[in-house]
Amino acid sequence: MSAVNLNNFFSTKKITICEIILEPKLKISYHLFRWSHWLTGTLSFNLPRVSGRPTAASISGGRSMRRKRIQTLTQYSLEDLREASRIKLHNLGLRGAARKLRRSPGVSSPIVEVIPKLTPEEGTEMLVLIGLSKAKYESLREFLKCKVKMPSYPLITRAKRESYPDESTWIVNDASVEIPLQALLDHTIKRILPMVEGSLLKDSTGIMLICKWGMDGSSGHSNYKQLFQEAKPSRDSSLLMESLVPLGVVAKSISTGEPLDLWVNSRTSSTRFCIPMGLFFDKESEELVLERYGRRTEEVEALKSTEITLSGGEVIQVMHQMLPTMFDGKVRNIVCGNKNSQMCHVCKIPMHLMNDWAKIEEYYSKSDGLTYKYGLAPLHARIRFLAHVLNVSYRLEMKKWKVNAALFAPKKEHVQRQFKERTGLLIDVVRQEMRE
Repeated sequence: MSAVNLNNFFSTKKITICEIILEPKLKISYHLFRWSHWLTGTLSFNLPRVSGRPTAASISGGRSMRRKRIQTLTQYSLEDLREASRIKLHNLGLRGAARKLRRSPGVSSPIVEVIPKLTPEEGTEMLVLIGLSKAKYESLREFLKCKVKMPSYPLITRAKRESYPDESTWIVNDASVEIPLQALLDHTIKRILPMVEGSLLKDSTGIMLICKWGMDGSSGHSNYKQLFQEAKPSRDSSLLMESLVPLGVVAKSISTGEPLDLWVNSRTSSTRFCIPMGLFFDKESEELVLERYGRRTEEVEALKSTEITLSGGEVIQVMHQMLPTMFDGKVRNIVCGNKNSQMCHVCKIPMHLMNDWAKIEEYYSKSDGLTYKYGLAPLHARIRFLAHVLNVSYRLEMKKWKVNAALFAPKKEHVQRQFKERTGLLIDVVRQEMRE
Protein backbone atom coordinates (compact mmCIF):
# COMPACT_ATOMS: atom_id res chain seq x y z
CA MET A 1 0.00 0.00 0.00
CA SER A 2 1.36 3.42 -0.92
CA ALA A 3 0.26 6.85 0.32
CA VAL A 4 0.67 9.79 -2.00
CA ASN A 5 0.06 13.46 -1.22
CA LEU A 6 -2.04 14.80 -4.09
CA ASN A 7 -0.59 18.31 -3.89
CA ASN A 8 2.94 16.95 -4.11
CA PHE A 9 1.85 14.51 -6.79
CA PHE A 10 0.52 17.21 -9.14
CA SER A 11 3.52 19.46 -8.56
CA THR A 12 6.12 16.72 -9.15
CA LYS A 13 4.34 15.53 -12.26
CA LYS A 14 4.15 19.14 -13.54
CA ILE A 15 0.38 18.91 -13.93
CA THR A 16 -1.42 22.15 -13.18
CA ILE A 17 -4.69 22.34 -11.35
CA CYS A 18 -6.25 24.15 -14.34
CA GLU A 19 -6.06 21.03 -16.40
CA ILE A 20 -8.44 19.04 -14.21
CA ILE A 21 -10.77 21.70 -12.74
CA LEU A 22 -13.92 22.59 -14.65
CA GLU A 23 -13.26 26.33 -14.29
CA PRO A 24 -9.82 26.79 -15.84
CA LYS A 25 -10.15 30.59 -16.19
CA LEU A 26 -9.89 31.20 -12.39
CA LYS A 27 -6.55 31.72 -10.67
CA ILE A 28 -4.59 28.76 -9.33
CA SER A 29 -4.51 30.28 -5.79
CA TYR A 30 -8.31 30.24 -5.69
CA HIS A 31 -8.38 26.54 -6.52
CA LEU A 32 -5.70 25.73 -3.94
CA PHE A 33 -7.76 27.52 -1.25
CA ARG A 34 -11.12 26.08 -2.32
CA TRP A 35 -9.99 22.43 -2.57
CA SER A 36 -7.44 22.40 0.24
CA HIS A 37 -9.52 20.00 2.34
CA TRP A 38 -8.81 17.09 -0.04
CA LEU A 39 -5.57 18.27 -1.63
CA THR A 40 -3.87 17.99 1.79
CA GLY A 41 -5.24 14.52 2.29
CA THR A 42 -3.76 11.18 1.27
CA LEU A 43 -4.84 8.58 -1.30
CA SER A 44 -3.96 4.92 -0.87
CA PHE A 45 -3.85 2.42 -3.73
CA ASN A 46 -1.97 -0.74 -4.75
CA LEU A 47 0.78 -0.45 -7.35
CA PRO A 48 1.66 -3.72 -9.17
CA ARG A 49 5.29 -4.71 -9.15
CA VAL A 50 6.69 -4.94 -12.65
CA SER A 51 10.14 -6.33 -13.24
CA GLY A 52 12.00 -6.90 -16.48
CA ARG A 53 10.99 -5.99 -20.03
CA PRO A 54 7.28 -5.15 -20.64
CA THR A 55 5.23 -7.78 -22.40
CA ALA A 56 4.50 -7.15 -26.12
CA ALA A 57 0.84 -6.60 -26.93
CA SER A 58 0.89 -8.52 -30.18
CA ILE A 59 2.87 -11.00 -32.16
CA SER A 60 5.05 -8.18 -33.47
CA GLY A 61 7.79 -8.81 -30.84
CA GLY A 62 11.24 -10.11 -31.49
CA ARG A 63 12.02 -12.67 -34.15
CA SER A 64 12.42 -15.57 -31.73
CA MET A 65 9.27 -14.63 -29.82
CA ARG A 66 7.29 -14.42 -33.05
CA ARG A 67 8.57 -17.82 -34.16
CA LYS A 68 7.60 -19.43 -30.86
CA ARG A 69 4.08 -18.02 -31.03
CA ILE A 70 3.63 -19.17 -34.62
CA GLN A 71 4.74 -22.66 -33.59
CA THR A 72 2.18 -22.56 -30.81
CA LEU A 73 -0.59 -21.53 -33.20
CA THR A 74 0.25 -24.32 -35.63
CA GLN A 75 -0.72 -26.86 -32.99
CA TYR A 76 -4.38 -25.87 -33.33
CA SER A 77 -6.65 -27.12 -36.10
CA LEU A 78 -7.90 -25.00 -38.97
CA GLU A 79 -11.44 -25.06 -37.63
CA ASP A 80 -10.31 -23.85 -34.19
CA LEU A 81 -8.32 -20.99 -35.67
CA ARG A 82 -11.22 -20.02 -37.89
CA GLU A 83 -13.68 -20.00 -35.01
CA ALA A 84 -11.31 -18.01 -32.80
CA SER A 85 -10.77 -15.47 -35.57
CA ARG A 86 -14.51 -15.21 -36.16
CA ILE A 87 -15.22 -14.54 -32.47
CA LYS A 88 -12.45 -11.96 -32.28
CA LEU A 89 -13.70 -10.13 -35.36
CA HIS A 90 -17.26 -10.21 -34.02
CA ASN A 91 -16.12 -8.71 -30.68
CA LEU A 92 -14.25 -5.96 -32.54
CA GLY A 93 -17.43 -5.02 -34.38
CA LEU A 94 -16.30 -6.36 -37.76
CA ARG A 95 -19.38 -8.47 -38.29
CA GLY A 96 -19.11 -8.51 -42.10
CA ALA A 97 -15.65 -10.10 -41.91
CA ALA A 98 -16.89 -12.46 -39.17
CA ARG A 99 -19.69 -13.74 -41.42
CA LYS A 100 -17.13 -14.62 -44.10
CA LEU A 101 -15.32 -16.79 -41.56
CA ARG A 102 -18.49 -18.53 -40.43
CA ARG A 103 -17.99 -22.26 -40.40
CA SER A 104 -20.13 -24.34 -42.78
CA PRO A 105 -20.95 -27.75 -41.26
CA GLY A 106 -19.63 -30.65 -43.28
CA VAL A 107 -17.91 -28.44 -45.85
CA SER A 108 -14.16 -27.92 -45.96
CA SER A 109 -13.96 -24.34 -47.24
CA PRO A 110 -11.06 -21.89 -47.13
CA ILE A 111 -10.69 -19.47 -44.25
CA VAL A 112 -11.51 -16.41 -46.34
CA GLU A 113 -14.10 -16.63 -49.10
CA VAL A 114 -12.61 -15.43 -52.39
CA ILE A 115 -15.10 -13.32 -54.34
CA PRO A 116 -14.44 -13.30 -58.11
CA LYS A 117 -13.80 -9.89 -59.64
CA LEU A 118 -14.67 -8.78 -63.17
CA THR A 119 -12.40 -6.49 -65.14
CA PRO A 120 -13.92 -3.41 -66.82
CA GLU A 121 -13.56 -5.16 -70.20
CA GLU A 122 -15.46 -8.22 -68.94
CA GLY A 123 -18.12 -6.00 -67.42
CA THR A 124 -18.52 -4.15 -70.73
CA GLU A 125 -18.81 -7.45 -72.58
CA MET A 126 -21.56 -8.63 -70.23
CA LEU A 127 -23.40 -5.31 -70.54
CA VAL A 128 -23.33 -5.48 -74.35
CA LEU A 129 -24.31 -9.17 -74.58
CA ILE A 130 -27.28 -8.84 -72.23
CA GLY A 131 -28.23 -5.35 -73.43
CA LEU A 132 -28.34 -3.72 -70.00
CA SER A 133 -29.04 -0.05 -69.41
CA LYS A 134 -27.15 1.94 -66.80
CA ALA A 135 -29.93 1.59 -64.22
CA LYS A 136 -30.25 -2.18 -64.76
CA TYR A 137 -26.48 -2.64 -64.56
CA GLU A 138 -26.29 -0.72 -61.28
CA SER A 139 -29.16 -2.80 -59.87
CA LEU A 140 -27.50 -6.06 -60.93
CA ARG A 141 -24.19 -4.93 -59.46
CA GLU A 142 -25.84 -4.10 -56.12
CA PHE A 143 -27.72 -7.42 -56.07
CA LEU A 144 -24.59 -9.52 -56.79
CA LYS A 145 -22.13 -7.57 -54.65
CA CYS A 146 -21.70 -10.52 -52.24
CA LYS A 147 -21.19 -13.03 -55.09
CA VAL A 148 -19.05 -11.19 -57.63
CA LYS A 149 -17.28 -7.84 -57.68
CA MET A 150 -18.49 -6.00 -60.75
CA PRO A 151 -16.76 -2.79 -61.89
CA SER A 152 -18.53 0.50 -61.34
CA TYR A 153 -20.32 2.13 -64.24
CA PRO A 154 -17.69 4.90 -64.64
CA LEU A 155 -15.12 2.16 -65.26
CA ILE A 156 -17.48 0.62 -67.83
CA THR A 157 -17.77 3.99 -69.55
CA ARG A 158 -13.98 4.33 -69.60
CA ALA A 159 -13.62 0.84 -71.11
CA LYS A 160 -16.14 1.79 -73.80
CA ARG A 161 -14.18 4.90 -74.68
CA GLU A 162 -10.98 2.88 -74.97
CA SER A 163 -12.70 0.68 -77.54
CA TYR A 164 -13.35 3.70 -79.79
CA PRO A 165 -10.82 4.93 -82.36
CA ASP A 166 -8.86 8.09 -81.67
CA GLU A 167 -11.24 11.05 -81.76
CA SER A 168 -8.67 13.13 -83.64
CA THR A 169 -9.28 10.95 -86.71
CA TRP A 170 -13.05 11.48 -86.80
CA ILE A 171 -14.53 13.62 -89.57
CA VAL A 172 -17.78 15.02 -88.20
CA ASN A 173 -20.31 17.58 -89.37
CA ASP A 174 -24.03 18.06 -88.87
CA ALA A 175 -24.95 15.78 -91.80
CA SER A 176 -22.37 12.97 -91.64
CA VAL A 177 -19.61 11.29 -89.67
CA GLU A 178 -16.84 9.05 -91.02
CA ILE A 179 -13.55 7.54 -89.89
CA PRO A 180 -10.57 7.01 -92.24
CA LEU A 181 -10.18 3.34 -93.05
CA GLN A 182 -6.48 3.19 -92.13
CA ALA A 183 -7.08 4.57 -88.62
CA LEU A 184 -10.04 2.24 -88.07
CA LEU A 185 -8.10 -0.89 -89.10
CA ASP A 186 -5.09 0.12 -86.98
CA HIS A 187 -7.32 0.43 -83.93
CA THR A 188 -9.16 -2.84 -84.71
CA ILE A 189 -6.03 -4.98 -84.98
CA LYS A 190 -4.59 -3.42 -81.80
CA ARG A 191 -7.71 -4.52 -79.94
CA ILE A 192 -7.68 -8.05 -81.38
CA LEU A 193 -4.01 -9.03 -80.98
CA PRO A 194 -3.97 -8.89 -77.13
CA MET A 195 -6.36 -11.87 -77.23
CA VAL A 196 -3.74 -13.95 -79.09
CA GLU A 197 -1.03 -15.82 -77.17
CA GLY A 198 2.37 -14.15 -77.23
CA SER A 199 4.22 -17.35 -78.12
CA LEU A 200 1.94 -17.86 -81.11
CA LEU A 201 2.61 -14.33 -82.34
CA LYS A 202 6.38 -14.77 -82.06
CA ASP A 203 6.15 -17.90 -84.24
CA SER A 204 4.06 -16.14 -86.90
CA THR A 205 4.97 -14.32 -90.07
CA GLY A 206 2.89 -12.66 -92.76
CA ILE A 207 0.13 -11.70 -90.31
CA MET A 208 -2.97 -10.41 -92.10
CA LEU A 209 -6.30 -9.03 -90.91
CA ILE A 210 -9.16 -10.01 -93.23
CA CYS A 211 -12.33 -7.90 -93.18
CA LYS A 212 -15.48 -7.59 -95.24
CA TRP A 213 -17.08 -4.22 -95.87
CA GLY A 214 -20.05 -2.66 -97.60
CA MET A 215 -22.85 -0.14 -97.36
CA ASP A 216 -26.62 -0.03 -97.16
CA GLY A 217 -29.34 2.58 -96.85
CA SER A 218 -32.57 2.91 -94.90
CA SER A 219 -35.47 5.32 -95.11
CA GLY A 220 -38.68 6.19 -93.30
CA HIS A 221 -36.99 7.75 -90.26
CA SER A 222 -38.40 10.73 -88.38
CA ASN A 223 -38.09 14.06 -90.16
CA TYR A 224 -37.16 16.78 -87.67
CA LYS A 225 -37.49 20.55 -87.86
CA GLN A 226 -33.85 21.48 -88.23
CA LEU A 227 -31.52 23.09 -90.72
CA PHE A 228 -28.29 21.62 -92.02
CA GLN A 229 -25.38 24.03 -92.35
CA GLU A 230 -23.78 22.01 -95.15
CA ALA A 231 -23.85 23.35 -98.70
CA LYS A 232 -25.38 20.09 -99.91
CA PRO A 233 -28.97 19.67 -98.68
CA SER A 234 -29.45 16.55 -96.54
CA ARG A 235 -32.47 14.50 -95.52
CA ASP A 236 -32.63 13.23 -91.95
CA SER A 237 -35.43 10.82 -92.93
CA SER A 238 -32.89 8.71 -94.91
CA LEU A 239 -29.59 7.24 -93.76
CA LEU A 240 -26.67 5.58 -95.55
CA MET A 241 -24.30 3.48 -93.46
CA GLU A 242 -20.84 2.11 -94.29
CA SER A 243 -19.54 -0.70 -92.11
CA LEU A 244 -16.97 -3.48 -91.88
CA VAL A 245 -16.73 -6.79 -90.03
CA PRO A 246 -13.38 -8.42 -89.10
CA LEU A 247 -13.43 -12.05 -90.26
CA GLY A 248 -10.15 -13.26 -88.81
CA VAL A 249 -6.40 -12.87 -88.40
CA VAL A 250 -4.31 -15.37 -90.35
CA ALA A 251 -0.55 -15.96 -90.50
CA LYS A 252 2.09 -18.50 -91.42
CA SER A 253 4.05 -20.49 -88.85
CA ILE A 254 7.82 -19.85 -88.90
CA SER A 255 8.69 -23.26 -87.44
CA THR A 256 6.36 -25.52 -89.46
CA GLY A 257 5.43 -23.33 -92.44
CA GLU A 258 1.74 -24.19 -92.03
CA PRO A 259 -1.04 -21.57 -92.08
CA LEU A 260 -2.29 -20.38 -88.70
CA ASP A 261 -5.61 -18.95 -87.58
CA LEU A 262 -4.60 -16.53 -84.85
CA TRP A 263 -8.14 -15.26 -84.36
CA VAL A 264 -11.44 -16.25 -85.98
CA ASN A 265 -14.74 -14.39 -85.79
CA SER A 266 -17.34 -16.92 -84.67
CA ARG A 267 -20.27 -14.59 -85.53
CA THR A 268 -19.47 -13.17 -88.94
CA SER A 269 -23.07 -12.16 -89.63
CA SER A 270 -23.81 -10.73 -86.19
CA THR A 271 -24.20 -7.00 -85.61
CA ARG A 272 -22.09 -7.45 -82.47
CA PHE A 273 -18.90 -7.34 -84.56
CA CYS A 274 -20.16 -4.79 -87.10
CA ILE A 275 -17.95 -1.67 -87.00
CA PRO A 276 -19.39 1.54 -88.51
CA MET A 277 -17.14 3.39 -90.96
CA GLY A 278 -19.49 6.23 -91.84
CA LEU A 279 -23.05 7.53 -91.41
CA PHE A 280 -24.66 9.96 -93.84
CA PHE A 281 -28.04 11.69 -93.71
CA ASP A 282 -28.89 11.19 -97.36
CA LYS A 283 -30.90 8.94 -99.64
CA GLU A 284 -29.32 5.81 -101.12
CA SER A 285 -29.09 7.25 -104.60
CA GLU A 286 -26.87 6.09 -107.44
CA GLU A 287 -24.78 9.25 -107.23
CA LEU A 288 -24.09 8.90 -103.48
CA VAL A 289 -23.37 5.16 -103.72
CA LEU A 290 -20.82 5.63 -106.51
CA GLU A 291 -19.19 8.54 -104.68
CA ARG A 292 -18.79 6.64 -101.40
CA TYR A 293 -17.73 3.43 -103.13
CA GLY A 294 -15.06 5.28 -105.11
CA ARG A 295 -13.63 6.96 -101.98
CA ARG A 296 -13.52 3.76 -99.96
CA THR A 297 -11.95 1.87 -102.86
CA GLU A 298 -9.16 4.46 -103.02
CA GLU A 299 -8.59 4.06 -99.28
CA VAL A 300 -8.42 0.26 -99.66
CA GLU A 301 -5.80 0.55 -102.40
CA ALA A 302 -3.72 2.95 -100.28
CA LEU A 303 -3.76 0.81 -97.12
CA LYS A 304 -0.43 0.32 -95.31
CA SER A 305 0.69 -2.31 -92.86
CA THR A 306 0.08 -1.66 -89.17
CA GLU A 307 3.13 -1.72 -86.91
CA ILE A 308 2.52 -3.17 -83.45
CA THR A 309 4.97 -3.48 -80.56
CA LEU A 310 4.49 -6.55 -78.36
CA SER A 311 4.98 -6.66 -74.59
CA GLY A 312 8.47 -8.13 -75.02
CA GLY A 313 9.58 -5.29 -77.29
CA GLU A 314 9.21 -7.22 -80.56
CA VAL A 315 7.75 -5.28 -83.48
CA ILE A 316 5.42 -7.03 -85.95
CA GLN A 317 3.76 -5.88 -89.17
CA VAL A 318 0.10 -6.66 -89.88
CA MET A 319 -1.25 -6.43 -93.43
CA HIS A 320 -4.89 -5.80 -94.33
CA GLN A 321 -7.26 -7.37 -96.84
CA MET A 322 -10.69 -5.88 -97.53
CA LEU A 323 -13.45 -7.88 -99.23
CA PRO A 324 -16.38 -5.83 -100.68
CA THR A 325 -19.04 -8.45 -100.02
CA MET A 326 -21.53 -6.59 -97.80
CA PHE A 327 -23.73 -5.17 -100.57
CA ASP A 328 -27.39 -5.79 -101.27
CA GLY A 329 -28.79 -6.26 -104.79
CA LYS A 330 -29.45 -2.56 -105.38
CA VAL A 331 -25.94 -1.42 -104.44
CA ARG A 332 -24.34 -4.27 -106.38
CA ASN A 333 -26.23 -3.31 -109.52
CA ILE A 334 -25.06 0.29 -109.09
CA VAL A 335 -21.36 -0.49 -108.54
CA CYS A 336 -21.39 -3.08 -111.37
CA GLY A 337 -22.99 -0.63 -113.79
CA ASN A 338 -26.04 -2.83 -114.22
CA LYS A 339 -28.99 -0.63 -115.23
CA ASN A 340 -31.47 -3.49 -115.54
CA SER A 341 -32.69 -4.86 -112.22
CA GLN A 342 -34.00 -7.97 -114.04
CA MET A 343 -30.42 -8.83 -115.05
CA CYS A 344 -27.98 -10.87 -112.97
CA HIS A 345 -25.18 -8.61 -111.78
CA VAL A 346 -22.69 -11.51 -111.75
CA CYS A 347 -23.10 -13.01 -115.24
CA LYS A 348 -24.94 -10.04 -116.83
CA ILE A 349 -27.54 -12.37 -118.38
CA PRO A 350 -31.12 -11.03 -118.65
CA MET A 351 -33.96 -13.13 -117.33
CA HIS A 352 -35.55 -13.93 -120.69
CA LEU A 353 -32.31 -15.65 -121.83
CA MET A 354 -31.91 -17.88 -118.77
CA ASN A 355 -33.03 -20.96 -120.77
CA ASP A 356 -30.91 -20.19 -123.82
CA TRP A 357 -27.69 -22.11 -123.14
CA ALA A 358 -25.98 -20.86 -126.25
CA LYS A 359 -26.46 -17.27 -125.17
CA ILE A 360 -25.33 -18.13 -121.64
CA GLU A 361 -22.06 -19.63 -122.94
CA GLU A 362 -21.53 -16.54 -125.10
CA TYR A 363 -22.01 -14.22 -122.11
CA TYR A 364 -19.66 -16.27 -119.96
CA SER A 365 -16.94 -16.22 -122.62
CA LYS A 366 -17.06 -12.41 -122.64
CA SER A 367 -17.16 -12.05 -118.84
CA ASP A 368 -14.06 -10.55 -117.20
CA GLY A 369 -14.86 -12.08 -113.78
CA LEU A 370 -14.56 -8.76 -111.91
CA THR A 371 -18.07 -9.02 -110.52
CA TYR A 372 -17.18 -12.18 -108.58
CA LYS A 373 -15.28 -10.11 -105.99
CA TYR A 374 -18.59 -8.92 -104.56
CA GLY A 375 -19.27 -12.46 -103.41
CA LEU A 376 -22.28 -14.75 -103.29
CA ALA A 377 -24.20 -15.06 -100.03
CA PRO A 378 -25.27 -18.73 -99.55
CA LEU A 379 -28.22 -17.76 -97.36
CA HIS A 380 -29.47 -15.19 -99.86
CA ALA A 381 -28.98 -17.70 -102.67
CA ARG A 382 -31.19 -20.23 -100.90
CA ILE A 383 -33.85 -17.63 -100.13
CA ARG A 384 -33.85 -16.37 -103.70
CA PHE A 385 -34.00 -19.94 -105.03
CA LEU A 386 -37.08 -20.77 -102.93
CA ALA A 387 -38.67 -17.45 -103.91
CA HIS A 388 -38.04 -18.28 -107.56
CA VAL A 389 -39.66 -21.73 -107.14
CA LEU A 390 -42.66 -20.04 -105.56
CA ASN A 391 -42.96 -17.57 -108.44
CA VAL A 392 -42.72 -20.44 -110.93
CA SER A 393 -45.57 -22.23 -109.15
CA TYR A 394 -47.76 -19.17 -109.73
CA ARG A 395 -47.13 -19.42 -113.49
CA LEU A 396 -47.24 -23.16 -114.09
CA GLU A 397 -50.51 -23.03 -115.99
CA MET A 398 -49.61 -19.92 -118.03
CA LYS A 399 -46.02 -21.06 -118.76
CA LYS A 400 -44.93 -17.41 -119.12
CA TRP A 401 -43.03 -15.09 -116.85
CA LYS A 402 -44.85 -11.91 -117.82
CA VAL A 403 -48.53 -12.63 -117.37
CA ASN A 404 -51.75 -10.67 -116.99
CA ALA A 405 -52.45 -9.57 -113.43
CA ALA A 406 -56.08 -10.72 -113.71
CA LEU A 407 -54.88 -14.30 -114.38
CA PHE A 408 -51.95 -14.16 -111.96
CA ALA A 409 -53.78 -12.96 -108.82
CA PRO A 410 -56.22 -15.93 -108.44
CA LYS A 411 -53.44 -18.47 -108.85
CA LYS A 412 -51.25 -16.68 -106.28
CA GLU A 413 -54.13 -16.53 -103.83
CA HIS A 414 -54.82 -20.25 -104.31
CA VAL A 415 -51.18 -21.20 -103.57
CA GLN A 416 -51.07 -18.98 -100.49
CA ARG A 417 -54.32 -20.46 -99.18
CA GLN A 418 -53.06 -24.03 -99.67
CA PHE A 419 -49.86 -23.24 -97.74
CA LYS A 420 -51.88 -21.74 -94.93
CA GLU A 421 -54.30 -24.67 -94.66
CA ARG A 422 -51.67 -27.43 -94.89
CA THR A 423 -48.67 -25.96 -93.07
CA GLY A 424 -50.00 -22.88 -91.27
CA LEU A 425 -47.40 -20.66 -92.99
CA LEU A 426 -47.99 -17.22 -94.47
CA ILE A 427 -45.92 -16.94 -97.64
CA ASP A 428 -45.26 -14.00 -99.94
CA VAL A 429 -47.01 -11.59 -97.57
CA VAL A 430 -45.45 -8.20 -96.83
CA ARG A 431 -45.50 -7.22 -93.15
CA GLN A 432 -46.39 -3.60 -92.55
CA GLU A 433 -43.51 -2.96 -90.12
CA MET A 434 -41.02 -4.48 -92.59
CA ARG A 435 -42.22 -2.51 -95.60
CA GLU A 436 -39.46 0.12 -95.36
